Formats: sequence, structure tokens, C-alpha cells
Amino acid sequence: MLHFVSITQKIVLNTAFIAVFIGGLLSAQNALAAPSMTPSVLPDGRVGVEYNQYVGFTSTIDTPMGWSLIDLLPPGILRTEVDNGARLQLKGTATTAGTYAFRLIASNAYGYYRDTSYSIVIRPMEIGDASLPNGRVGVAYAKSFSVVGGTAPYSWAIDRGQLPVGMTLNSAAGTITGTPLYNLTYLFTLRVTDAVGRTATKELMIVVDPALPIVVAPTITTTSFPDGTVGTWYGFNLGATGGVAPYRWNFASGSIPPGLTFAELGSLYGNPSAAGTYTFHLEVFDARGMFSGRTFRMTVSCVSGGGDPRLLDRLYNFARIGVSV
Repeated sequence: MLHFVSITQKIVLNTAFIAVFIGGLLSAQNALAAPSMTPSVLPDGRVGVEYNQYVGFTSTIDTPMGWSLIDLLPPGILRTEVDNGARLQLKGTATTAGTYAFRLIASNAYGYYRDTSYSIVIRPMEIGDASLPNGRVGVAYAKSFSVVGGTAPYSWAIDRGQLPVGMTLNSAAGTITGTPLYNLTYLFTLRVTDAVGRTATKELMIVVDPALPIVVAPTITTTSFPDGTVGTWYGFNLGATGGVAPYRWNFASGSIPPGLTFAELGSLYGNPSAAGTYTFHLEVFDARGMFSGRTFRMTVSCVSGGGDPRLLDRLYNFARIGVSV
């Protein structure tokens, strides 16, 4: 069975075909000519810190372009078209923390456009120090605090808790100084206020370690040497206290009577061979290397006599056990 189509129906069908064809072409052209926007994500900002970011778009059709804004930018940040409208500058100093969502619409002279959603997070003013170093009883302590964001000048205060006893806060400089007195852990809340009244707080802690042991150098207890006689056996052991044993002795300077020997164990022994007065400086070192010294004077007379060489062995043994002879 044959179906006949009227001239009117042919016109309607052709018109519909042409409309679909042209619509497809326009869609394709729109896809090519519609501006593309960059970047896709905007960086965060900070209260009191200048924000400066550019948003740009490009189109395959080189024509003048324009911008539209829906909703609000963060307070303190303004938009300005630059480069003959090819870019939008978002610049200013944010005054209020928060997350701000808005839409930017970029369009060209042919009516093609790109509608993009953005958000800018404005972070609040913050105290920059996450933790504080330990202190030590009896040792000077100093710490300066920093602020991220806000408007100078700043003022500082302790909201709750307390600083270690012996330490204070400089409210203008934002520093704590002093010498802690007690081995304790101190918790406190630090508050900073900027020039326009914005505040930030942070919970902090200072641990004060115990004092270090007092380090004492050894002290020579011997105050003088007994006199000697030429040709007579002589033996004497030095004494010391304090520090950390064992001790080591050192002949530092001067001269001892000829015929005598000074031993590292702290003994002076032998047969003096020349009369006179002799001055010398001796030092004692402990196991940690700390030391002290003393200057001595010894007189050797000319009275004749003889010594007993057998005393040498006895003297050496006495020196080893720290016994004076």
C-alpha cells in the first residue's frame, strides 16, 4: 500500500531536519567557543594577610570578554578585571575568617559563557608555636612567640594556668624569660590580640627538668712541703679532695730540688743533692678532667746525712695507697 506525503508535510519534515542540524552545529560551536576558566581551585587566605590571585579564561573566538559574580567574596577582597578583561584579579586583605562560596561567570561577545563555582577559605589568625622547649631548674630560659595573620601590633596575655615560677611574659614583645625554680610541668593558655581586636589562643606546656648536679673540681688539701736535707732520703705524698677519683697529678711549672722525682700518683721522693729554696706549681686532675692547682715552696738544707735507699720501695707503695710519709 502506498503512502503519499503532502507538500506541507515535506516542508515540516525538512524544517525539523534543518533545525536539528543547525542545533547540532551551534552546540558544537558553543563547545569550542565557550571560555574555559583556570585555575579550577583557589588557594586559602589568612585574616590580616594580603590575598592576590588571578582567574583567567580563554576562548577559541578572539573577542572581548566579561565577568559576572554571583554571591559574595570574602570581606576585604575585591575583584578587578585586568588584561582587557581576559583575567580577573581577586586582591585584598581578608578581615573575617570563614569559607566563602561564590560563582564566576565568564562570557564572550558571542554570548558563550562558562559558569564555575569557587570557594575561598580564610583561615583565622593563629599563634605559630606548636610546642615549647623544656626548661631546667636554675638555667635561664627565653622564648619568643610568633603570630600568623592578624594586624600588628599585638599584645599577649596568659588566659589560664601559669608560667613556671621564676619566669614572666612580656605582653608587648611576646616573649617569656626568666630562670625556673621548680622541677614541675606547667600548663597555660596563651592569648594574643591584634591591633583591631582579633584574638587567638593556644594551649601550651613547659616542662622544667631538675637541676644538673653541681660539678666540683678537685681541691689540693696539701698546703706545704716539709723541708729536706742534702743527702737524706726524702718522701712526701700530696692529698686532694672533691671531684671524681681517681686523681692524676701534674708538675706544671717551676723547679723541684735536684735529686727528687715527682710522680703522677702525687708523690715527691729521692735524695736531694743541692741546698736551696725551690718554688713549683702542681696540678691535680680528676676522672672528668677537671682540675685545680697550687704553688708550693720547699727548702733543702746543707746538713750532712745519709738516706736509706730501701725506703724507695716503701714510699712507692705508700704513694699508691695515698699514705703520707
